[in-house]
Amino acid sequence: MLEPQLREYISQQLAWAQQKPRDASRHAALGMVYAVNGLWAIARQAFQSAAQLDPNDPLSAMYLGVAAQELGETEEATTVFGNLTKRFPDFAPGFYRLGNALLRSGNLDEAKNAFVRLTELAPREWRGWAGLGEILLRQGQYAEAAQRLEKAVDLDRAAKNAHSLLGQAYRSLGRVEDAEIELNLGRNAINFPMPDDWSKDASRHMKLLQDQNQLANDYCEEGQPLKAVEVLAKAWSYYPDNISLINQLAITLNRSQQPNKARLIVRRALEKDQNYVPALITAALIEGQLGQNEQALATAERAIALAPKLAQPHIAKANALLGLERDQEALAALEAARAADPQNSEIHLEIGDVLWRNLNRPREAKPQYEAARQLDAVSVRAHMRLAELHAQLGETGEAKKVLGRLRRIAPNHPALDAFERKLEKPK
Repeated sequence: MLEPQLREYISQQLAWAQQKPRDASRHAALGMVYAVNGLWAIARQAFQSAAQLDPNDPLSAMYLGVAAQELGETEEATTVFGNLTKRFPDFAPGFYRLGNALLRSGNLDEAKNAFVRLTELAPREWRGWAGLGEILLRQGQYAEAAQRLEKAVDLDRAAKNAHSLLGQAYRSLGRVEDAEIELNLGRNAINFPMPDDWSKDASRHMKLLQDQNQLANDYCEEGQPLKAVEVLAKAWSYYPDNISLINQLAITLNRSQQPNKARLIVRRALEKDQNYVPALITAALIEGQLGQNEQALATAERAIALAPKLAQPHIAKANALLGLERDQEALAALEAARAADPQNSEIHLEIGDVLWRNLNRPREAKPQYEAARQLDAVSVRAHMRLAELHAQLGETGEAKKVLGRLRRIAPNHPALDAFERKLEKPK
């Protein structure tokens, strides 16, 4: 059975498409609605209708191949992509799809031809260079692979797949430190296909609750919390009793600088379950945002009593104590959080900040920043803190060494140039 929001949305889109049954664009849009929500069999039917109504649109033909691929029909998909590139020899996304399908099936020579053509048609699309790099990597041509993959990451520093492949190339070349950086930058890589005119707008069709939560998280990470609020508020109207969703909405409202609204929403979650620990943690953070630090401390203590082995309640307690300027107690709360989650680099950073900024104990802060960097080898914040601390302690050489590594991790970081100039100034 379809989820209620998705069921209603599909009904609306289906009625819209049926208003003009000879309109290829409406069948295509309907196909994308089905596709982004994982309904690939029926999506293929819609794409087939669009392709028949407008045989000159390469996207309809391409998404027939994508549907076949998603349905496990690998050979059929490769055939569709091959025919597509013959009919539309200047259509770059078609060559990406063909190259990727051939590469995954192990047909490296033909995949190489497709990726070469992609780099000709779209020289600033990193996936073409990454595809060539992966082929060369599989063929044992590590130096040549590294060149293509370096081009890919230069074009898009966020291309995790390319970083991961480049790390493998560097490792094979014996460049151990460079490999470590690239492999960490490529950690948890997910393969996102080359964007096209249809996929760029596809996220608005996502109506599964799991996808909407992820979309909201993406908006927050991109600095668009108001869009995240819009997505979650709409979802809430369909899932009024989903306590996890209510809590997520409260968190997002707080991130969007609307703590008063966030407080009202999180209360709704706690009305449903007064012992729901995630909502208690959220409530404590919201109360701190509102300057109600005594209340925040009490709420965090309630969460700790219910879940003493979780790190987050201890972090909420530390935030409240910092707001009350009880720094030594805040440090103890953060140490309890670290004991609960010793692999969390952010907790080590927070401990370091309290030791250094609040308690003026910089030498004790240093091992915390080092631990954070060990846990997350590409943490920009950990590297910046270490560099700043080395500089304050007069360890200019160490500061420069850390900054050199940071420049390889985040070459466009806005603070790098000014910091390096400051280090070069004579005392």
